[in-house]
Amino acid sequence: MIRSPIVTHAEPAQLSTAATAGWGLLILALTAAVHGLTAAAMTPADATPVGLRDDGLIFSVGILASALAGAAATLAVLRRRSPRTYLALVWPRVASLALWIAIAALTAAALDGVTHLLGRPLIPEAWFATFHGARSLPLLLLALVVVAPVYEEMYFRGFLHRGLASSRLGPAGAVAVVALLFSLAHFPEDGWSFAQGLTTGALLGAARQHTGSLVPCIVVHALLNAKVMLQLALGGPG
Repeated sequence: MIRSPIVTHAEPAQLSTAATAGWGLLILALTAAVHGLTAAAMTPADATPVGLRDDGLIFSVGILASALAGAAATLAVLRRRSPRTYLALVWPRVASLALWIAIAALTAAALDGVTHLLGRPLIPEAWFATFHGARSLPLLLLALVVVAPVYEEMYFRGFLHRGLASSRLGPAGAVAVVALLFSLAHFPEDGWSFAQGLTTGALLGAARQHTGSLVPCIVVHALLNAKVMLQLALGGPG
């Protein structure tokens, strides 16, 4: 009996750990430069310098511009490596997606509970300046609930995770290192903010590793950001 050959899709060529780190740093530098240049271009010459999040409109446009630049750079680096496959942009099983949404909801509730017990505000006061100074709520929503989650997951749990998981670090080490970088990239104000970012990064990394897909990471990240936006809309500083 002659059996038909099993047709498989070849995995794209793997970037080395050194190449992943090198390109990763360049992409990060590019996004930071674009964000900074966007803010500088939108700030009047005679205006008093403001913090990164003080002007919601500038912040939103900066996020959009830097994310688009970073995504374009990432796709350019992977242009010969089937970016969709390399970044694991494949649909997971519905049950798996629902499970990780539930885990994320429980984790977020636990973090909020600990934050409350510590006597700390659930949302840092600086974010209220961003929210109320956005001047275009739809633009802020687009930036934080759609564009930022898609790009950040492409970069952290897509590009970096793929490159580091195949190194001596292994999948668990990649999840830990990327979670650390993810937390630091969000400029934590103190130890607890850093711990929250680290926990969220580890959760997203575990979802990426266990499902083999970036989609749960994007969906969970977007829902967590949407939760913050809802808290900003319903709450107040202090």
